[in-house]
Amino acid sequence: EKARQYIGKRGLKPEIVKSFNIGYAQSSRDGLVKLLAKKGISLEIAEKAGLVSRKNKDFYDKFRNRVMFPITDTRARTIGFGGRLLNNEEPKYLNSPTSPLFKKGEVVYGMYQAKNFASSKGFVLIVEGYFDLLMLHQYGFINTVATLGTALTPNHLRKLKGYTKEVYTLFDSDTAGKAAALKSLPLFIEEDIPARIVLIPPGLDPDDLLKKEGTAKMAE
Repeated sequence: EKARQYIGKRGLKPEIVKSFNIGYAQSSRDGLVKLLAKKGISLEIAEKAGLVSRKNKDFYDKFRNRVMFPITDTRARTIGFGGRLLNNEEPKYLNSPTSPLFKKGEVVYGMYQAKNFASSKGFVLIVEGYFDLLMLHQYGFINTVATLGTALTPNHLRKLKGYTKEVYTLFDSDTAGKAAALKSLPLFIEEDIPARIVLIPPGLDPDDLLKKEGTAKMAE
């Protein structure tokens, strides 16, 4: 219930929640550990996949009390997770660790949903966070993907080049967002992919801009 309330407060509609399979990891220490054991699934494999951790021989859930964002490949297969804490502890966001399936420097969030639209529009928008991406999709900007709490890499751009001609960065308007956008410019040159930096009004992130000023302002 508290996860539903949080998602509602952030302004996400049920169809977006369903489309991205957003869920919740309970706050118990070993709820997933017990479920996997009950289903006969190896906890060692679950550890390798980044779902559980262990101290000595004691396994415990990696994600607890978090709204969960499944991260998929371009064929909609889940390869990792991101989780947003529902209290004020740190880290606020937690992603799956690198595993044989999941390499953060190569994967962007939302690529499965965005790929056809990125091809037809001729460009892809890159944002920094889960909620920015979800809100952009909700407002019709479906050619949007997100980096997973990491800087853009050449591998990200090589993946995107397979689906679109041009890349637009749509980062936050704060100092860190501007710095991240500027840092990405040499990568675009190296990878020979046309790019633009989209600047939004100071003090806003893409999520805020959409909620306050709507689709037309973002399109502009």
